[in-house]
Amino acid sequence: MKKVLLILFSLFLGTNSLLATNMTSEDTIKEDLKCAYKRLDVADTFIVNTDKFKCSSGLCSSSDFNKIGILNTNEYERVGGITSYLVNRQPFVSLGNNGYDVITPSEIKYQESNGTLRPTMYVKEIVKVTGRGTKNDPWKFVYPNYNVKINIVGGNINGQSNYTEILKTFDKEYVINKGANYYMKDVSKDVKCSGKVNYNFTDNKLQLLNVESDVTCSVKYTVNKYYLALILNNATSSENNVLVNALEDKSISISPEENYAFTGANCTNGQTYEYSNKTFTVKSINKDTTCTLSYEKVRNVESNTDGEYVVPASGYYLMEALGAKGSGNGGKGAYVSAEVYLVKGQTIKYEVGTSTNGAASIGSGSHAGGGASRFKLNNEYFIISAGGGGGSNGSPGGEGNGLGGVNSSDSSKNGKNGVSGSGGSSAADATVCTRTGTCGGGCKRTETAYRRCCESYSPPHEECVNGEVECGDAFCENLPSSQQGSCYRNCGSNNGLGKKCRTVGGGCESYGTCPYEDCAEYYPTYSCCTSTSTKSGDSGNGGKSVISSKLNNKTITIKQKVSGSNNGNGKIKISFVKEWIVWKK
Repeated sequence: MKKVLLILFSLFLGTNSLLATNMTSEDTIKEDLKCAYKRLDVADTFIVNTDKFKCSSGLCSSSDFNKIGILNTNEYERVGGITSYLVNRQPFVSLGNNGYDVITPSEIKYQESNGTLRPTMYVKEIVKVTGRGTKNDPWKFVYPNYNVKINIVGGNINGQSNYTEILKTFDKEYVINKGANYYMKDVSKDVKCSGKVNYNFTDNKLQLLNVESDVTCSVKYTVNKYYLALILNNATSSENNVLVNALEDKSISISPEENYAFTGANCTNGQTYEYSNKTFTVKSINKDTTCTLSYEKVRNVESNTDGEYVVPASGYYLMEALGAKGSGNGGKGAYVSAEVYLVKGQTIKYEVGTSTNGAASIGSGSHAGGGASRFKLNNEYFIISAGGGGGSNGSPGGEGNGLGGVNSSDSSKNGKNGVSGSGGSSAADATVCTRTGTCGGGCKRTETAYRRCCESYSPPHEECVNGEVECGDAFCENLPSSQQGSCYRNCGSNNGLGKKCRTVGGGCESYGTCPYEDCAEYYPTYSCCTSTSTKSGDSGNGGKSVISSKLNNKTITIKQKVSGSNNGNGKIKISFVKEWIVWKK
């Protein structure tokens, strides 16, 4: 490094200090030098950071100064003293062997400190200048201006893996942000710089020193590798305990046992994963990782009563349904089957048709339609297997309209229509009139009226029917004793000739007026049916089977759709086919 004297730079301490004795203290000199250094343009670019400003016999050692010092008395003397170019009209302070000295145009005043300052600094050896160093053509530093490119694998500078900048200094340190899963394998091979430059690499810091040209550097980190292990139950994997590059994804094929489906996984280190179509993928592996995969046996269901099915695992299921036959030996129920994608945790409700839970019977002679067997999710049916129509001539379920039977004699006896695939009921019997007559009449309202009536009657008495003088006990007493017993026993009889005595008298002796209730208004008469017969109606129509096109945003594949297949009550069946899920965690 070169030590230069700023010839043209002097710090004047002021008139008072020039006239006073020992006014310039060591602390004042240091503060003035610091102030001068701060006023220099980009001083750190050109100036060496050193404290070696105490010089004697060409050797310099540490002093109380840093970066900027003052001229040494010894240096002044070695370049000629009062005959050198350093002579100044104003006295200036120098650093002597025993403190400060003051150099005047004619002499050196030892151990004094009143004067101006002549700062000195060390310039980096790499610094270039222009000019001849004269007053009219002073030296001027040539500012560095170099292109720097740093290409990094597995790291970055300020977020850039290909970092570039225009370098305005001779030295610079770059801090590289190493990727979490990379390491420096061999600095001598993996860190290279080209151009006129010295460089060091330590603790992810790249130092460029004494740069004299454009520089290109490459820094290559090596990716870590980690083990991935799987723990499986009720399944096997295509590979296990594999070594994987850090931050890479790893996919492994899984073969579950029959009727077993994936229900979740747990990976150490909080590692995320995806599972799709029997492929397990661990994402961005950054540590040795063990994942435990769970498979559960899927419960199939077959039922002839209503219920619900909580889906144990996402995947495709075969769903089958039989609609019920209509009552009264009605139409047969339909059969449908389809492959449907269901999602784990969904609740599938199913309703099973019977011969009586379609459209209801409406009375005598009416037979209920066969109930449809159905599957629904969130209150919406997605599979319906239709029931048959009620009655002996009921049409089969499958492609019918589910309308109730018609009684042409009385529309009020028409059967009910089936809903949601159920069969319609047959019409009820109607009563038909075969003969008419008159009905109605009779008193509707009465009022009080008066009429002639008997007020007193003559007393009644008995007389002999056949003209006898007396009748009764008196008559019997007049008979011979041999006949009296028979007479007493058969009082009122005359030897088989009929009644012997009768009551006479009791007629009206006087008449008057008596009140009574008389009908004041009569109900009208009308023509009515006096004789009937019974007329039966038509049988019901079978319902319509329906299979939705999609469920859970996936197509439903129809396997079978048969009309008039079932000759009894309905049934449903759910069977696991295969898993098909995308898990992300």
